Amino acid sequence: MKKYIAALALLVSASGASAANILVNGDFEAGNLSGWTNVTGRVYVDNNNGTGTPVSNRATPINANGGSFFAVGDMSGGGSEILLQSFTVTGEPVTVSFDWFNNSYTGQSGTTLSGSQSNRVDILAAGANAYDVGAGVVANLLLNQTSSSWQSALFTLNLAAGSYQFRFGSSTCCFFQNFGIDNVSVSEATAEVPEPAMIALFGLGAAALGLGRRRKAA
Repeated sequence: MKKYIAALALLVSASGASAANILVNGDFEAGNLSGWTNVTGRVYVDNNNGTGTPVSNRATPINANGGSFFAVGDMSGGGSEILLQSFTVTGEPVTVSFDWFNNSYTGQSGTTLSGSQSNRVDILAAGANAYDVGAGVVANLLLNQTSSSWQSALFTLNLAAGSYQFRFGSSTCCFFQNFGIDNVSVSEATAEVPEPAMIALFGLGAAALGLGRRRKAA
């Protein structure tokens, strides 16, 4: 009897399993940028305690959904801040989510990652250049947005099986800009047990329970 119950519980649990994050260190809780490529060397891991950024000492908001750390672009002059991570999917629908803020001390202008005041989050083709804002962009998820508090973004994308890059980047031409990101996740949808199969599964469980009771009565 216990074997039947254990098997039923295992199958039900497996049917509702949540998808794992494909990205490495997406929440930056390693306290560093392991798993990521810091293209320009101007993205840092910062403490989630509302203190100043590592270089320019500009105030940052506290992320209530975050842990101890997040990543932020910071600079003492003009240039770009770009963070990349490659990932591979099998062709299932892909869920992409992240938290972000952007303190830009002048208006956003342009869409490039050099010579403009801009910020963006993209899914890039595997072979795309880190600065590509054209054909290499498979999906643009955020462009030229500012917020002094943390915001959450969530997307469902239909990506063909293959490899891609997650890019987080900003460009500073005119005045300070601190673009922060945290809790970055890329996950594929987990196949669920179809409803008729679930009904049959519970029917099997009920039958097993009934069989056990009849044996006890005998």
